[in-house]
Amino acid sequence: MMSLSSILPDSRGYIRRFSATVSLMIFAAISLSAATIWYSDQIVSESQSVAMSQAFSMTIFTLLPYLFSAAVASITAIAIITMMPMRRLYEPAEAIRGRLKALANGDLTTKLVIKGDNPQMRETAHELNQTVSELGRKVAEWKIINRQQWDLLCAIRHAAKNGHNEQMEMLAVQMEKNWMRIAEIEGSLTT
Repeated sequence: MMSLSSILPDSRGYIRRFSATVSLMIFAAISLSAATIWYSDQIVSESQSVAMSQAFSMTIFTLLPYLFSAAVASITAIAIITMMPMRRLYEPAEAIRGRLKALANGDLTTKLVIKGDNPQMRETAHELNQTVSELGRKVAEWKIINRQQWDLLCAIRHAAKNGHNEQMEMLAVQMEKNWMRIAEIEGSLTT
């Protein structure tokens, strides 16, 4: 039997991994940029004794580490922006996981509401709600029949004590009809 953990991802673990990845990317971008600028400054200070012949070369050489740092920062920002939409998939998945756990614990009343712009997740939530509603309807019908059976059994006992054979036979026929309704419900459920 499949567990809920194997079907739906763990959003708390994803959020921790996502935060760690973003933090690592930001740290790496800052460190790489700082190291590039520091190294470039070291080269410029050592090469100041050597005269540069052209002003253009000097400008390019001075701006190059900053341009490299900007490129690293841009790549990091693009990577983070690319990863952000994935987080929105985990929030509805966590809501579905919670609803399935509640269902496993016998809660047939709660409705699942998925907000956002993901039509597949909203459709999945709608289908889950319809399935749970149908299951709840069958269970409610089963409960009603079970209560009727108890009432019929009590009436049969009373009729038996008083010797009302015809009434007992009529009540037994009603019980048989109820058992047939229960069999129909059971037939629609796969266990």
